[in-house]
Amino acid sequence: MIFGTTPNPNATAQVIAADPLPFIVFNQRFRYEDFRLLGAVFSHETLHQDRNLNANEEVINSTLHTAYYGQLLLEQPRLATSRTELSRRLDTGLMALLNTRDTRGRQRLTHSTGNVLPGAATPLPSFAAAFLGLSPEGGTGTDPTTVPGNANLDFYLSAITRTRQTGAAFDTATVGLLDRHQAWATPSERIRLARLLKLRVPAPGKPHVAAQRLLSQGQLNAWGIGIDVQSVAADAHLVADQAARSGEMD
Repeated sequence: MIFGTTPNPNATAQVIAADPLPFIVFNQRFRYEDFRLLGAVFSHETLHQDRNLNANEEVINSTLHTAYYGQLLLEQPRLATSRTELSRRLDTGLMALLNTRDTRGRQRLTHSTGNVLPGAATPLPSFAAAFLGLSPEGGTGTDPTTVPGNANLDFYLSAITRTRQTGAAFDTATVGLLDRHQAWATPSERIRLARLLKLRVPAPGKPHVAAQRLLSQGQLNAWGIGIDVQSVAADAHLVADQAARSGEMD
């Protein structure tokens, strides 16, 4: 791992294929970022192993490093407000992931109830849509291609989904797994993260029976997380634009 010039000047870091072994180069302008934030990026890059990339690989890696970042903030909350370029990128990605929820408030990846990046130039229907694009109906697109995974992918998937994964690949099946199972934070921890990011969390009214049942099952409640658009609009525009180029973390 070195600091230097990334082939994509907008990338935070990239894996460079070299002989005998590939290596990771971090964009020089992030040299003085907190090493804990760089660790989130590093976790993403270690999932790459060769030149064969597809959109599934980017969305899967980005989901895993964003979940890791969320766990980091639960232990080191001051990182959320450091206001450096990298922390703002990571904060906005986490906001999009937190806002990707279904009508019952459950954490999803490809399904949501509306725009997950308020203030962005183009509405984003889910976290995954930043990498998979849009379907003809305006939902999240898909990538039918498959790229082999590695031991790191099995490790991170097992940890984030709390399932036993072996031989996972960068394909629609793994994207579907992350859409159905994300166990990296409890409902109360997700609400705490929303407040750390200074998002607007509406005061809950009296929950209906279904919402009470969801809470008892340890799932996200159905009240949802709102957004203070003024505080995040600029960062949302930045992240959405960079993600659309599919090169920010690759």
